[in-house]
Amino acid sequence: MTPKDYFDQIVAPALRDFESDSRNRRLGYVACILLFHLKDYLAAAGEKNIEARMNKATSNQFLVLQGVCNGTKHVAATKGQQLKFQSGSDRDRPPAILGEMTLGVSRLGDSKGGIDVPLDQTPNGKHADLLQIVQECAAAYKNEFFSYL
Repeated sequence: MTPKDYFDQIVAPALRDFESDSRNRRLGYVACILLFHLKDYLAAAGEKNIEARMNKATSNQFLVLQGVCNGTKHVAATKGQQLKFQSGSDRDRPPAILGEMTLGVSRLGDSKGGIDVPLDQTPNGKHADLLQIVQECAAAYKNEFFSYL
């Protein structure tokens, strides 16, 4: 399977599913796993330094994608990994709608909500929106490896 076939047939439908239900943990994890492993198809096609290029192109958001991918598959972060993600350490972020929003979690102007991924191990540390990370990494793959995709 070519990188384009893998992206078009496997990754893109998973991304669309997650975009349509951005608070669904299962869809988010699956999108991360499938998108992260596009690198394997690119490597098989002869590309080199894929992770370094993706880290640079995404200002290291690719590390978050990798952390969620590996933490989901292996219960906890792989040894030596920068983002110490563990399945279930993410949190549901309700939309900023009266009666649904949660102070300190919901984001003003956000009518859909999403999944927030912890970026550090502190109790009230920084979080990032998982859908935004997936979208940025997908766009970076397309920009960096356009001849394959």
